[in-house]
Amino acid sequence: MKTEKLCLFYVNKAHLFVIMKEYLKDKEEYEITTFFENEIKDELDEPSMYEPIELDEISCEITKKPEQRQIGKGKNKVILIDGSDEYRMRVTQYIKEQLKKTNADNLKLINVYDFEENKFRMSRIFTNNEKIIYTIGEEIIEH
Repeated sequence: MKTEKLCLFYVNKAHLFVIMKEYLKDKEEYEITTFFENEIKDELDEPSMYEPIELDEISCEITKKPEQRQIGKGKNKVILIDGSDEYRMRVTQYIKEQLKKTNADNLKLINVYDFEENKFRMSRIFTNNEKIIYTIGEEIIEH
């Protein structure tokens, strides 16, 4: 199985959706699963330059217990993770265990980060990922 570790930084839910909508537009064959430890700031909480959009493919439901979230059986998967470092480790371990039971071909593991909360940790975050996702696409992170 081919696994890619990616990251992206967002300022609010609308910004996250704008980035993901563009990123997912040519990935129709991918099944999306989300693991969000906490609620993502909604665009109504603060002024936004982004139009409110919804993505049916992305559930913003909070998943406090990763083992309660089903990972789909499709061959191509996109998994989004947002939460504390401990939460990310728990989710990653759960994903590894679940993927042993499937016949997935491609996995895009996307760690999403609130920019304001993580702007001083970006270089550390980059070392743990292969690529970063922007609105215009993904870019390889030079280590």
